[in-house]
Amino acid sequence: MEMRKLLSKIIHSNYNMFAFYKHIGYIKFTLKNKNFKSNPDIVVCGLNRSGSTLLYNIILLILKKTYNPSLGFFSNEQDYFTKLNHPNYLVLRKTHNFSLILKKRIKNGQTIGFFTHRNLLDIIASHIQNGWIKNLKLYVEKNGIERLVNKAILISRIKNIFIFSYDDLINRKEMIIKNICQKLNVELTENDIKEIIEETSIEKTKAKISDMSFEKIKDKKFNIETGLHKNHINDPKTGKWKKILKDDDIQLIKNRKAFNIYNTFFNY
Repeated sequence: MEMRKLLSKIIHSNYNMFAFYKHIGYIKFTLKNKNFKSNPDIVVCGLNRSGSTLLYNIILLILKKTYNPSLGFFSNEQDYFTKLNHPNYLVLRKTHNFSLILKKRIKNGQTIGFFTHRNLLDIIASHIQNGWIKNLKLYVEKNGIERLVNKAILISRIKNIFIFSYDDLINRKEMIIKNICQKLNVELTENDIKEIIEETSIEKTKAKISDMSFEKIKDKKFNIETGLHKNHINDPKTGKWKKILKDDDIQLIKNRKAFNIYNTFFNY
């Protein structure tokens, strides 16, 4: 048990060791799937409660307005081959984890990657709200903060990934939508943008959640299309940690070296 604790501490002591640990899984995957190939896709990355689901749904609505996979008519073989090489759709996915395979694909332009970051105190406060952290002291002792920080920094360091802040997602959504359109090389009308802003508003999202169907994946229930779950929206405002975290909790978090590394890296 003591050896396991020591290994865990070494792995989570910095993001370079964490990346090396992840590399072992990458080697296993590549050896098992030597001929692995897939089509281009979009992947939204970000820690749980960092705005990744909101960003995912913004991109989903952009794709629905700009791509139409049903436009499949072709007049001759050349036209058909052209359409095969330039399909009128993009597959959208989301993850909360760092992956060396994903890193390689984003770096090589096979995947369009987006990343969201948020004040770490707000992320932890939200995890507590959702019941994911039941004992903060135990969570901290088991390198919970280090795991969050390592994943966030490793993902954000991927070459060619597009990075947005949670604050911009919440308060400057129009700017975010226009930036995404530029990255995806698509155009929206001003009316389209207003509709997406409205569709992804807190009020509209809460109303949607009340009418959604959810499917159990592992131990959690999600709506498959949107990635939303029943208690997805609690308090989306920035600075929520001031109401949720006690002074002792804040000090416990701030005492971790990883917390300061995160703030310096993301300019908090």
